[in-house]
Amino acid sequence: MILKDITQIRSFIAIYQTKSLTKAAKKMGMSKAAMAKRLSLLESEMGYSLFRRSTRQIVPTPEADRIFIEAQRLLDHVQEFEATFSKDDAMKGLIRVTCSITMAQDILARVLNDFQLKHPELTIELVATDSMLDMIENNIDLAIRINPGENTSFQGRKIGQHRMVMVASPEYLKKYKKIRQLEDLKGHRVLFINTHGEYQFKSNKMKIKAFTKPRDFLTNDPGVLTKLAVDGMGIAIRPLWNVIELVNHNKLELILKNEIINPVGDVWLLSSVGKRQTHRVRVLFDELVETLAPFFDN
Repeated sequence: MILKDITQIRSFIAIYQTKSLTKAAKKMGMSKAAMAKRLSLLESEMGYSLFRRSTRQIVPTPEADRIFIEAQRLLDHVQEFEATFSKDDAMKGLIRVTCSITMAQDILARVLNDFQLKHPELTIELVATDSMLDMIENNIDLAIRINPGENTSFQGRKIGQHRMVMVASPEYLKKYKKIRQLEDLKGHRVLFINTHGEYQFKSNKMKIKAFTKPRDFLTNDPGVLTKLAVDGMGIAIRPLWNVIELVNHNKLELILKNEIINPVGDVWLLSSVGKRQTHRVRVLFDELVETLAPFFDN
């Protein structure tokens, strides 16, 4: 196969991402007929079909899935090559980052905003979701994941540990007898979401929901629990990264610091193209590693 020009790759990527000739043509600023001709020429040069087409949809073939990853890498190389001739262009373009909703709200939105203030010509899209998005399919540049599964197309760096801690406000703790051991928790109002109720205290092997007294407040919004703890309404079980700044500002205190709540996970910053990052993604990657590390146990 011989590529006539880089627009062949850009056209293929546009079709793959939009799953539509019409949308891809609009994205590339050409007619649908011209886009269809480009695809036909590309498939002719490849010697096989890249998409299964019907009157209603376009579906990538397995060959297209494989080629898409390499096409993205090639395009990133071209953009970085072009950027070397213009320093100003190196920090332009779109970067897509994903993480959990709570982490986006508590940490990452602020960090990304600060980064963008230093590089105003960048466009940063933060995809906040508790779903495990496919980084390739969703064109994600960077993702923060806890205990990510093995994937040879991803590379990254461990930022620290994700662990659960128990916190309460100084005002709350003044009202009650000092909590010196795990047994002392039994008489307290302990706040946690359903998922965390399945976690276990390492020292007694008991699930949180079985060891503590029945809850009188339920919510699926973890941020609400943090606020209740700050307001002195009980002891909250929260991720350390969620409360570390509140602890540092004396709005919350850690309880039984040495008590481990299992499971403990590793937090990773992943890149879908590994070491072949564009300059702008590489700069953000390094910035996030440095900025986020203090939020996690190392």
